[in-house]
Amino acid sequence: MKKKSLRALLSESPIVAPGAYDAVSAKVIESLDFPAIYLTGYGASASKLGLPDYGFMTQTEMAAHVSGISKVVNIPLLADADTGYGSIVNIVRTVHEFEDAQASAIHIEDQANKRCGHMQGKQVIERQEFITKITAALKARRNPEFMIFARTDARSVKGLDEAMARGYESLKVGADGLFFDALESVEELEKVAKEFSGTCLVANMVEFGRTPLLSVDELHRMGYSLIIYPVTGLFSATHAMTLALQHLKDAGENSSLLSQVTTFEQFAELMGLGDWKDLEAQYQKN
Repeated sequence: MKKKSLRALLSESPIVAPGAYDAVSAKVIESLDFPAIYLTGYGASASKLGLPDYGFMTQTEMAAHVSGISKVVNIPLLADADTGYGSIVNIVRTVHEFEDAQASAIHIEDQANKRCGHMQGKQVIERQEFITKITAALKARRNPEFMIFARTDARSVKGLDEAMARGYESLKVGADGLFFDALESVEELEKVAKEFSGTCLVANMVEFGRTPLLSVDELHRMGYSLIIYPVTGLFSATHAMTLALQHLKDAGENSSLLSQVTTFEQFAELMGLGDWKDLEAQYQKN
């Protein structure tokens, strides 16, 4: 059981949720005392499949990924549920699968063919179809603590006014929060925050993406309740690994890297080896 749900945490204060792409990254986030984890679909597709965030990750693959990570951390997890993976019946099953996988929340978006929100070439479904999907997801929910965020990618396709119209309609049917992806300026971030003051708003900070990178304090002051950093860990880890292995290839040694890597003992501690040894010792005494 999670110590607190995401809903409970957000009722107390705005929070920051870095993106996890696997169990190790999730454990690192928890070890640094962040209050929640964002399970990025971009990172999941990369780490599980070695493929871009282009609709390759299936509902059952993502739900299993959520389940595996939820089992090894004790803080709430917001999961990327893409488009809900199909029609209304698929939406209902998605909600149930992610609830059963112990996600604390999901977001469902209005794309027609899944793309990373910061890629070119997105398409979105009609507004009413999207609202019907959000309505179905909300009605399918069995756990009242489970949050459902409506994410719209309409800004890049139909403009900010249409994106905000989808936000208004999502709130009318009971969405727990709104996620306007790929806003393109500070002014747009401010406008959304002002228009939806008092709403639980997600700010998505993607390195080298379409949205300007602002500080946590700046976003909190605007009114964003949940700030996610989907790929900070993934991009940092990839960069560090590339540098280390390039050095190994070029220099033919790794001893000079020791100051730049986690120690054997530190990694064992992160994995909880001590707890397992203690458990093992209890039975050996008997």
